[in-house]
Amino acid sequence: MSSSRFHQNLLALLQVIRGWNLIKVCFRHNRTVFLSGIVLVIILQFLLEGCSRYAPVPQIPRRKVLRISLTTRENVGSDVYYYIAMEFPPDNDGEGPRAILSRERSGEDWTYYIRLFDYQFTEKFIKTRPQDLDALPDPFGSSRLYDSYVSGKYIQVDIYLDELIKPLPVPDEIWLNFITSRAPLTSAAVNVRVIDALKSPGLMIRTSQVGQLISNDQYPNIDSPDLTDEGDFPADIVSWWLRIDEI
Repeated sequence: MSSSRFHQNLLALLQVIRGWNLIKVCFRHNRTVFLSGIVLVIILQFLLEGCSRYAPVPQIPRRKVLRISLTTRENVGSDVYYYIAMEFPPDNDGEGPRAILSRERSGEDWTYYIRLFDYQFTEKFIKTRPQDLDALPDPFGSSRLYDSYVSGKYIQVDIYLDELIKPLPVPDEIWLNFITSRAPLTSAAVNVRVIDALKSPGLMIRTSQVGQLISNDQYPNIDSPDLTDEGDFPADIVSWWLRIDEI
């Protein structure tokens, strides 16, 4: 061991001895004060540990996610346009998004839509007509997206409800329609054939229905009948469900 290290250790030992001697002197002269001090230290330590152990944990606000699942009769087709159209305040009038994809009434009562085409998800807000009807939708990579995927006959989209009409709060109700076609939404004076869609007035959900499964089995009056044209089977939505979860 080097001499410098030896001297350091020796000084540390002397400091410990001096501290112990000081404690003995305090204890000898005023035992009551000394013992009271020890008790006070123990009580303070207990209280501090208790406060840190049982301190309330800050509550992180939970967010609502709308989960939408569609099932087609045959595997999802790359040449089919799948629309999830929504209407919510301040635009909703109690009718829901109409299954109209062309001419002057195209996209009537649509506030926002998610589109799947060629296995790519996109989205668009309808604010200015007819410009927003004819413009290409935006890539679906925004803050609204929680999750999305396509697999075989299944389409799944999950979106944050609090991102729909920022900075306003989550809407109380949302109207939806699921629409398929082989041509995109347009305001042009052409005939775009709707292959499948919900019947009017569409589907209305309340965003307070957290955890409640809503499916086509509960709404046979608005669910469209199965298609009989075999060529349209990839566009035939045979079942659907949605649910609002808090995460």
